[in-house]
Amino acid sequence: GYGSIGKATAALGAAFGMNIIVLRRNPGKVEERGSPQPQKTYGFADAEAFYKAADFVVCSLPATAETKHFVSKAAFDAMGPQT
Repeated sequence: GYGSIGKATAALGAAFGMNIIVLRRNPGKVEERGSPQPQKTYGFADAEAFYKAADFVVCSLPATAETKHFVSKAAFDAMGPQT
């Protein structure tokens, strides 16, 4: 998620020179001024491309029935080493 916890984590990552990419339900949402701006935002339909592009993933989703098992084996497989 890219709510308050996701944005705070992104700010820390950006301070260390990380490129910030985001996976969110609404990829077209524009962040308010002062919030960390991701280099790229992926929608749920592009989750595989998101995982392939990520070196690190921080999962900051609320624990709900909808988010249970959100990161699947296929997601972990997509995160494998890139050649």
